[in-house]
Amino acid sequence: MKRLIVLLGLIVLFSLPTLAQDTPTFEVNGGYTYRSWDTPDSPRFNMNGWNVGATYNFNHWLGFAGSVDGAYNHQNADVVDQFPPVDTWIYTYTFGPRIYPLGHHKITPFGEALFGGGHVNAHSPAFVCTDTARRQREGGTQCPAVTQTDNSFTFSLGAGIDVSLTTHWAVRVAEVDYERGGFFGSGSNGAPYQNNFKYSAGVIYRFGLK
Repeated sequence: MKRLIVLLGLIVLFSLPTLAQDTPTFEVNGGYTYRSWDTPDSPRFNMNGWNVGATYNFNHWLGFAGSVDGAYNHQNADVVDQFPPVDTWIYTYTFGPRIYPLGHHKITPFGEALFGGGHVNAHSPAFVCTDTARRQREGGTQCPAVTQTDNSFTFSLGAGIDVSLTTHWAVRVAEVDYERGGFFGSGSNGAPYQNNFKYSAGVIYRFGLK
């Protein structure tokens, strides 16, 4: 079985040059993003959103990519403890090198290291503050709505696979990234960083040839 897997891998590897295509000069992309946001003091947030980006390719193996994405999460109120609902948005904007280890083909794998910044916005509406079960039954004081925002240096390391459909159009089947952020004091005074997982997919339009 292992020999068969190795043989199939070698066939794919050596057949790639027969599928070679000209390297596009520019690429623009857009699509869906899922982010698993690391919150050290509570369970991870599952966030859904969008991404847009662009890449300039210097040659068949090296490009410079830029990416902007936004992802959203809604946490329902906790009825027992009277925690309010919270809406959280995270935006990131990162730039850096993208490497194509096998060049551009019908199926094009790539790796990347992107660096930039992120912005988080967390909003909870006004709610009834409670301290004990008795106050929950009798009613408590009204707490005002709260909005917290922060900015942080962010970087991501990842890899992906693009599949060409025509000369100009392609599909990004998967882009998987490890992302690190430092919102709300993370990384200072011993507080842990946010270690996030991010998956993206979408469509690509290419123009210009090298």
